[in-house]
Amino acid sequence: MSDKKDTFETYPPSVRAAFNELEVVLPVVRRVHGDAHPELEEVGRLVGELKTGLSEGAGRGELRGILDELRKVTGGYAIPADACGGYQKECRLLSQIDAGIRSVTE
Repeated sequence: MSDKKDTFETYPPSVRAAFNELEVVLPVVRRVHGDAHPELEEVGRLVGELKTGLSEGAGRGELRGILDELRKVTGGYAIPADACGGYQKECRLLSQIDAGIRSVTE
């Protein structure tokens, strides 16, 4: 398995667009649902690591590791029963980012 390094531009435009949307949605969801969903703090940290990794050309193995952690923390991007529309969108965007990155790294 190669640990080739790519730049953010290597990934599909849908990944870049999803990150742009997520930057708007994530802080709002964290503010609204953070008390009931403390895992959102970890999600925010991991999304930051992932974006930094993509921008700095992190190895594919490192990126997959962050995605694996995100999947674990979110229960596979499962939408919680009490999720508002923004939270649902966050889960969909995370799943879209995951699929887009994995399509390039696997």
